[in-house]
Amino acid sequence: MTMIVDSIWEAFDYFLALNNTVVINKPKEVPTGWNMTVKSPEGTITEYVQHDPVEIAIYKKKANQMRFADS
Repeated sequence: MTMIVDSIWEAFDYFLALNNTVVINKPKEVPTGWNMTVKSPEGTITEYVQHDPVEIAIYKKKANQMRFADS
């Protein structure tokens, strides 16, 4: 499951404060912003992402410029 958050660092601090949650992958920068992976006490693994609006706009522009065989 993927969840979008406004601040990856606020989410990271929140999960660190919980004793029953495991941060599997600490926040890292990715082409579209930031992400991290967290495991809940029930075993659910969730990716948390913070999108960078500028980078998202660049990717959308590139996608719109691509030509596909069926278009």
